[in-house]
Amino acid sequence: MSLRHSVAFLRLRRVKWKIMLPFVILTAMFALFATKNVTELVTSSLQDRLEKQLVSASQYTADSIAKQERDQLELVRVVAFTEGVSEAVATGNSSRLEALVLPSAANVGAERVEIFGSSGMRVYGVRTDEASGQLTPIANGIAPAEWTAISYVLEGKSDERGDKWAQLANTPEGPVLLTVGPIRDASGRVVGAAAVSSPLSSLLLAVKKNAFSDVTMFTPSGEALGSTFDLADANEANGQLRGTADQSSQPGSGASGDVLGRGYQFLTNDLVVRGERIGTFSVAIPADSVSNTEQATRLRMSLIFGAITLGVIAVGWAVSRNLTSPLNRLVTAALAVSRGDLSARSNVRTGDEIGLLGASFDSMAERLEEQHVATIGALASAIDARDPYTAGHSVRVGDLSAELGTDLGMPRPAIHHLRVGGLLHDIGKIGVRDTILLKPGALSPEERRLIEQHPTIGLRILEGARLPSQVLEIVGGHHERLDGSGYPLGLSAEEISVFPRITAVADMYDALTTDRPYRLGLSPQEAIRILWRDAETGLVDPEVVAALRRIVRVWEERRAATVVQTTAWLESLQAIKGFKPNAA
Repeated sequence: MSLRHSVAFLRLRRVKWKIMLPFVILTAMFALFATKNVTELVTSSLQDRLEKQLVSASQYTADSIAKQERDQLELVRVVAFTEGVSEAVATGNSSRLEALVLPSAANVGAERVEIFGSSGMRVYGVRTDEASGQLTPIANGIAPAEWTAISYVLEGKSDERGDKWAQLANTPEGPVLLTVGPIRDASGRVVGAAAVSSPLSSLLLAVKKNAFSDVTMFTPSGEALGSTFDLADANEANGQLRGTADQSSQPGSGASGDVLGRGYQFLTNDLVVRGERIGTFSVAIPADSVSNTEQATRLRMSLIFGAITLGVIAVGWAVSRNLTSPLNRLVTAALAVSRGDLSARSNVRTGDEIGLLGASFDSMAERLEEQHVATIGALASAIDARDPYTAGHSVRVGDLSAELGTDLGMPRPAIHHLRVGGLLHDIGKIGVRDTILLKPGALSPEERRLIEQHPTIGLRILEGARLPSQVLEIVGGHHERLDGSGYPLGLSAEEISVFPRITAVADMYDALTTDRPYRLGLSPQEAIRILWRDAETGLVDPEVVAALRRIVRVWEERRAATVVQTTAWLESLQAIKGFKPNAA
């Protein structure tokens, strides 16, 4: 099984999930059960509530129409009993009627008032103009034949409720609720009729606003007169806005139907005014209010129990995290070490067995890192020992590279790669002959070409070592320059990562400040001036040189102690070999 598959398998079997899973399952089961039962309990009466709302809307509609008719009847009485009206009607005096009727109509905000003579001819009329909101005259003419209320009044008909009549009627401006009463002269003879009406359009809109339902009015024969729906949407699928049911046209019958794809519940009732059935009406409420309310209730209960579930899970997670977080850090560190990052540490410091395990692991990893670096350092020292003047060079380059990386804020693994890369940067010199490597004089072009191959030779030596790519970048690129003038590949700035850039500066600084057979080492200040000039001309990274300027004093203090150790080691090696270098 691959490492990636092992990690995925481990995540599924984490201790945290073993702790939390029972809490999650039990709480989720409780939440589902409680949500289902509470939702059913809450929503079981929603259909009843809808039906009650329909009944309430129907009652409100009937009451609103009856009240409107009473208000109209009151104005009919006022007009009929206004002094001088009967005389003006009898003589057909429109001007006199205007003076007598208009103030009363304007005072109550009447929308339509008409006066008819005994012949059925309109002798005066005004209506409210929709655009201006002002009362405007209505042209005189004969009352339409379908206005039976007018003919009943003029014929002197009456019933047990009196001599006033009401009906739903059509006008050129649209259907209206019409109330008519007689105008009598001093002897009690009917000389005309006063008619007050209100457009169904405005009346139904007012009803809809307060009844929270759509309303449709029908004539006694079933013809739709007005609706808060668009009458063009009336069809067989919605029972002509009554709903589809076996007895949808019967008073008090409920039905359902779709209008523009939306489901509605309908309730049809008789429209009774002054005890007389003048038509029918239907009220409609969206049926999706039931499903919407059910969904809202389910959502609300789900949110409540979901919050409870999340709370339980959060507590379980907090408890399990407190137990497993140190384990996770330990596992992460172990995986990093297994991938070759010997700088990884768990940093687990608890007072239990996990803390003891973490401390033991960190100690083991630290020893591994020290042994790894020491082994590489020994190899680097052996390389440097070929030339006594470069003794300790690789160790110093590795340490200085790590110090520069630290100052630049690089993470711990990167610092480790810089140290190892600095130790191994010149390993390729193993493949360069001593006659060239230790030559005291100037190198020939061919010798220069050979020695410039040591980065490539180093990469070949390390091919099977499975070192991190950052280390190999340092070995192969520490002599590359940002302007492309370096070797062995002549890489440009975009092709050189930060790792060889840092080691290049550390290598050049140590070379400049170390004594060589052909010159004495420069002072730190002189070396930094040279490096800064190289940075300005585009050879090395100016940020790395700036970091070197910040740490150079501390580094030189540390280097002085290292030189003492290196000198002692070199003298012992010379004694063994019986070799004493020539003076510079």
